[in-house]
Amino acid sequence: MTCHLPYDREGATIRIGGMVRRSRSFQGGAYLPVDRLRPVGEPIPDLPPAAKLVVPLLQHDGEAAEPVVEVGQLIEAGQLIGKATGPTSMNVHAPAAGTVTAITRAATAARTDGPAVAIETSQDVTQTEDKADRLSSLAPTDAAQLAEIADHAGITDFRRPGSGLGDQLRLVITSGVGDIIINGLPHEPLVTAGRELLRQHVGTVLATAMRLRDALHAERLWIAVDKSDRNLINHCRQAAHGHAVRVAALANKYPQAAPVLLAWAVTGRQTPIGRQPEETGVLVLEVEPLLALAEAARTHRPMTHRVVNVVGPAVARPGLYRIPVGTSFTDVLRHAGLARSVARIIEGGPLTGVAVETPDAVVTKQTAAILVMNHEHERVPVPGPCIRCGWCQDACPVGLDPQMLLNAAERDDSALARSLQPGACLACGLCSYVCPAELPLSQAAIRWKEHAAHNV
Repeated sequence: MTCHLPYDREGATIRIGGMVRRSRSFQGGAYLPVDRLRPVGEPIPDLPPAAKLVVPLLQHDGEAAEPVVEVGQLIEAGQLIGKATGPTSMNVHAPAAGTVTAITRAATAARTDGPAVAIETSQDVTQTEDKADRLSSLAPTDAAQLAEIADHAGITDFRRPGSGLGDQLRLVITSGVGDIIINGLPHEPLVTAGRELLRQHVGTVLATAMRLRDALHAERLWIAVDKSDRNLINHCRQAAHGHAVRVAALANKYPQAAPVLLAWAVTGRQTPIGRQPEETGVLVLEVEPLLALAEAARTHRPMTHRVVNVVGPAVARPGLYRIPVGTSFTDVLRHAGLARSVARIIEGGPLTGVAVETPDAVVTKQTAAILVMNHEHERVPVPGPCIRCGWCQDACPVGLDPQMLLNAAERDDSALARSLQPGACLACGLCSYVCPAELPLSQAAIRWKEHAAHNV
């Protein structure tokens, strides 16, 4: 078994003779529909803070922050409430003004019982936000200073497993970077916040990315967009006119937005299995962290909200909402409205989402979407025997054998799993999506991927 083109197996270069740059594409994948939830250019509404917020002190895949507030303490919007305690910890700030009512526990999609700070919000709860888009420069010119600003503001890189944007920047400060790619592609159907934020704030996004390019001494800056979205392509080209910025129009082929695939499609650079594109000189940046960095550098405001797709057949008013972290899913759905009874709530998109155990689970900085299913559309897979169709292998964008990884999981055969290179898995969910036997292929692949990461 060998992995497909985006990965460099055993650190050796895979040579692609005669391939024209514009035609580069990965094997497998699927052309999936993209649901445009709102008319182009419609502003993303703010969800007002609920009467009670329960803000997790762990909103990424790392260590929890340490609470620095006490019960009964009055706090302001943006105030530090959890301080990073180690290299994998991140600062946490209050999304709204109010009173600390408890140092408690909170449920999220990632964990059912994590440390949190409960806040009873006041009536005067939100910061006044300047939403104007501008092609302006950030004041800091040093990359290390920008990484420090990202740390103080608690900005994540919006990946899974998630880490801090500051850590991502420090990695390329050390290793060097040749290309910076702004990812304006939808991560999967119904997860379109990055694309819409790029459409509305392309000037600020470009200004921030250009500042990073100069600070990191990168050679090239790219904006990756869906080639079928002609309006966005033209919008980006107009904004980039006069600047050394290239627009890469790519096919809407899922999971093209995965960093290793995006880096290969745009630059031709392959990522060693188990590594990130930054380690090969390609920095892939999401739109929302770039906007958060611009805001933090200009006004010192931390990251306290996340733009979330609230969608599904049970939602009365589906769309994108800017939501304070710590807002319960119950409060989100109270605002978005329910058209029908709820059968299941999923955090994430239809291919990679995780069902939450309770509607009291709260929004974190990693919440990209809330998918709400009703009883009519809800369906639990019923696994049957594998029919050896090979669809899972054909669909896998990195050439894995998902059925054999499931076989290894059923046998608990770690030696077999290691031989199948599970570290290359992108956790895109396509293998389970195409499987006619409805086997839990993706779960098995992700299990072995995590096992490989913990046993490096």
